[in-house]
Amino acid sequence: MAAYPHMESPRGDTLREDTPRGRSLVGLFSDLLRESSTLVQEEAALAKAEISEKVSQLVIGLIVMIVGYIALSKGRKEFKAESLKPSRTMDSLRRDTELVKGHLSTSRST
Repeated sequence: MAAYPHMESPRGDTLREDTPRGRSLVGLFSDLLRESSTLVQEEAALAKAEISEKVSQLVIGLIVMIVGYIALSKGRKEFKAESLKPSRTMDSLRRDTELVKGHLSTSRST
């Protein structure tokens, strides 16, 4: 086509080498290869960014899960049946019982 810069297309249009329709097949394939390569590189960069974001979300999720597990374990340990009994009230009732027994035994002996 270089020898004929202004060729006529089958429809009667004038084709020029500097227009997209007038470009050579080699030029079109060259552009296709270059643009495909650029597209693949941009998609790879986007995939890296998305994976990085997902990984950071996963790490944060794991940290929150570990902290939650630790808090749950500590809470379960503190809220066992042994720790829920009213120990001060029970001590007070024991003292009251002993005091009443003491009063009863002194009143019977007199």
